[in-house]
Amino acid sequence: MSRSIGRVVSLCLTFAAVAFQPTLSARTSAQESHVTPPIVVKAVSATGGKKTDRVTFDCTILDDGTVSIIGILKSSDARLNDAATEAMKQWLFKPATRDGKPVPFRIAVEISFKP
Repeated sequence: MSRSIGRVVSLCLTFAAVAFQPTLSARTSAQESHVTPPIVVKAVSATGGKKTDRVTFDCTILDDGTVSIIGILKSSDARLNDAATEAMKQWLFKPATRDGKPVPFRIAVEISFKP
């Protein structure tokens, strides 16, 4: 793997418009750094846990703005994963774009619970 492809650009975006401020981080190769990352349009909080509970998902934001969940990267309580997954499936994004055209984009999304 070439050195330029092996480099990873990490972006951390926090959206104050969402009450529980989800954390998004994206990883893409340096060659794809001209891709505009997705923007949260609709965030759904998970319920049933404590305010301190968090689940981090590995997702692909599809070119229509919907979420395809690849897996769970980190969870504060595995018993809450199903509730968090159901909430994550309801999220919508303005999709990532490359040269003005929507493209799929792999991203990590951390969501918290609303007691």
